[in-house]
Amino acid sequence: NTCIGYNSGQALTTGQQNVIVGSECTKVATNAIGNIICGHLAGTNLSSGQYNVCIGYQSGQAMTSGIDNISLGLFSGVQNSTASQGALQRNISIGREAGNALNGSENITLGWRSNYLVSGLLSSFTNSVCIGNNLNNTLSNQILIGSGSQFITTPKLSVNKLTSPFQTVDIAGTLDVTGNITT
Repeated sequence: NTCIGYNSGQALTTGQQNVIVGSECTKVATNAIGNIICGHLAGTNLSSGQYNVCIGYQSGQAMTSGIDNISLGLFSGVQNSTASQGALQRNISIGREAGNALNGSENITLGWRSNYLVSGLLSSFTNSVCIGNNLNNTLSNQILIGSGSQFITTPKLSVNKLTSPFQTVDIAGTLDVTGNITT
């Protein structure tokens, strides 16, 4: 282990192959393995996680036993916790405050406040992608792209609030329409 900074990795007993840089980083870790943690208070509560990368001020702060997660950016993944089905696994959160609401596995979250913690609720979805600013994904197996309340989701394409005549949606394949189409 390599630990640099005030109280960084202070509880490591059987943990190995960790790189911990920054004050108060991963200070409760006892048997963490192969993690790279960098930034003040980053990975603070990671106790037995494996092969996680948390870089940025308070990045991955609440993660306790995650496996193979990447959290990059100021406050990214700060509210992540142990998922109800097991440890957080294979999530990628990039951007300021990105991935705060993740409590599932195999998700990709990119952008400022993308999957940001809302009203204290952690979302337990899996296999989803959320790209954009201030977006919150709530379903498994979904792709959400956009910003705020203007977004496109898949696998069943939903378009919400495309109001400008210059905004278009290109569709390859079959288009099923429920409701009315107005111009």
